[in-house]
Amino acid sequence: MKLTMNSAIVHGIIGPSPNLIAVNVGHRSGDNLSISYLKWAGGKYRVAQVLLEMFTKTGQLSHEYWSVDSNQQYHEWFGGGLSMYFVLRKEGFIHNDAISHLNDFSEALINSARIVQNTSPKKIYNQLEKLRLEYIDSLEGKEIPRNEKDDVRNKRFYYLRRKEFNEINQTLITKGKLSNNNQLRFCSLMIFLNKTCYNGIHRVNKKGEMNVPEGDYPELKAIRTEKEIRTCGKLLENSSLTSGDWRDSIHLVKGGDLVYIDPPYAKRAHKRGFTTYSTVEFTEQDQIDLAHQSCHLVRTKGCRVIASNHNTKWVKNVYREAAKVAGVEILFRHIKVARAANRDGKGRESVPELLMFIYPENR
Repeated sequence: MKLTMNSAIVHGIIGPSPNLIAVNVGHRSGDNLSISYLKWAGGKYRVAQVLLEMFTKTGQLSHEYWSVDSNQQYHEWFGGGLSMYFVLRKEGFIHNDAISHLNDFSEALINSARIVQNTSPKKIYNQLEKLRLEYIDSLEGKEIPRNEKDDVRNKRFYYLRRKEFNEINQTLITKGKLSNNNQLRFCSLMIFLNKTCYNGIHRVNKKGEMNVPEGDYPELKAIRTEKEIRTCGKLLENSSLTSGDWRDSIHLVKGGDLVYIDPPYAKRAHKRGFTTYSTVEFTEQDQIDLAHQSCHLVRTKGCRVIASNHNTKWVKNVYREAAKVAGVEILFRHIKVARAANRDGKGRESVPELLMFIYPENR
C-alpha cells in the first residue's frame, strides 16, 4: 500500500489543505485485517500501516527519530486489541530487544494477552477448535435463531459459554489470579466469544460482565489458527503487561521512550459512538488531563508521544493548548478511516481521525 502526501507538513496548526489519507479498516477474522488474536472496536491495524508510511528519511517525521531502538522503551496506555503494537513490532519499528509496556484498563484483555504470551499456542488452538466444533454441533445445521425468550436463548451454546466466561472473569476480579486450567479456558473463551459475538465487539455492563449478543456465524469455519496465536505470543516477548488506569503507567516513561496513546475517542457532535470498553467512563475532563499529562511528560522526560483521536475542532484545541502550556511541539496529521464495527450499517461511514505527534522543542 503506497501512500502519497503532497501537502506540506503542518506544524502546530492544521492548514487549509490538510494531509488526508483514506484508510479502510475492518474487523473480520481470517481476512488479514488484523494481526491480533482479537477483533477490537477501533482496532489500529490499518492505521498502524499508514503511520509507518508517514515516516521518511528526513524531516519532522524522520523514521530514525520516531522509531524505538534497543536502548529505548515503547509504551501503550490503552492497548485494546494491541494491533498497533503488533504491527510496529512485526515491521521492526520497535526493535526486538526493546522493552514494551502494554497497559489497558480491561483486566480481562490483559490477562488474555499474558496467557497468549506464556502458553503453548497448540494448547490454545486445540481449545478453540474444540469450542468451534461444539458450537457447530449445537446449531444442528440451523440458522442462528432470533427473538427468543431469555429462558430459551440462555440454554444455547453461545450464551452458556458467555456465562462461563463471566464466572471465570469474576474469579479473576475478586482473587486477582486464576488456576492454570482456568487461565487456558478463560483465554480460549474470550477469543471464541470475540469471534462469534455480534460484530466482534467486546462490551461490558456496569458489573464488568461481557453482554454482547450472539452474532451470525452458523458455519464458523475458523476462529484463529495455531500460527496466528504463535505469532502473537512471539511478538509479546520483551513486553510487560499491566491492567489499570493510564496514570499508573506514567512513572515508567524515561527519556527517549515512545508513548502511543489511543484512548476511547472523544465524542463527535450529534454522532453516536461505541465507548463501552470497560466499567469506567472516559470523560471530557479525562481527555483534557491525558493531553496535558502527555505534553508535560514530553517536556520533563524528553520522550515522544503519538496520539490518536477523532478529528474534531475540540480535540485539536485541547492538544494545541496542552502543547502550548508545556512548551513542546505538536504535529497534526489527518486520516480517514472506514470502520466496520458498528451495529448500524449507516454508521459505517469513513470517519475523520487525527494522529498527533508530540516532541520536545529542542529535538
